[in-house]
Amino acid sequence: MANVFNSPRATLERAKHHVNDFEAAFSAFVNEKPWAYVVDIEPEPGKNIHKIDFNKDLPQILSVIAFDAVNNMRAVLDQIGYAAAVASGKGSPKCTNFPFGDDITSFENNLNGRKVCRDVPPEICDIFCVFQPYRGGNGEILWAMNKLANAKKHCALVPFSFTKAKANFRAHVPDNIVAGRGIEGVPNFDPEKRELILMIVPSDIDPHISGNFTFDISFETIALIRSEPAAELLKRMVGIVERILMASEAECRRLGFIA
Repeated sequence: MANVFNSPRATLERAKHHVNDFEAAFSAFVNEKPWAYVVDIEPEPGKNIHKIDFNKDLPQILSVIAFDAVNNMRAVLDQIGYAAAVASGKGSPKCTNFPFGDDITSFENNLNGRKVCRDVPPEICDIFCVFQPYRGGNGEILWAMNKLANAKKHCALVPFSFTKAKANFRAHVPDNIVAGRGIEGVPNFDPEKRELILMIVPSDIDPHISGNFTFDISFETIALIRSEPAAELLKRMVGIVERILMASEAECRRLGFIA
């Protein structure tokens, strides 16, 4: 008989494929240089605002790819429970879901009450417990992954927002001229306006700005992960799911459920 863990392993490989596609699609967008250097008149007379504006929206394909990646990862966790139940001798297991919780209490209710994972061997449930997949635990990334999967299934694709925009640049301003630079000397990024203020100088001064501009994107809907670069977050999620899969399969082998 084929190894019952072949299914979650194959699904995880598909998730990794989607994460790679996500990185490639984001890199392609960055390489388009979807921004422009702009000079605006500042409300204070005689001043100009030198800034960078995004002139393109993020491509929706990023949300589509992330949808596939997150849902594949979420499926792997339930497939692990099912594989372990079958390996332990359960003929037609029904309750093999991964026991997420919005907090430790709801997680323990799902785990100990076996409301969602009744047919999963207790030794495998112990492994699930180690990863603390609830808000406030060490597994908050798993909790966020579950929220992303559920939100997209029931509503719409989760949008992304620009974040961590920063510029390393040079400017030439006469010594006797006071130039403002964002807030407290740091370029000021406004994610709603999608602009990064570089400097504010008198309108008769051309600062000859040159340099580099970088930015990232993040999932918009969940506060816990809103500041996390999306591609790195997806890779972290894949890593955690893979550790759960490897630990669960190894435990089933130790218990003699599989060869």
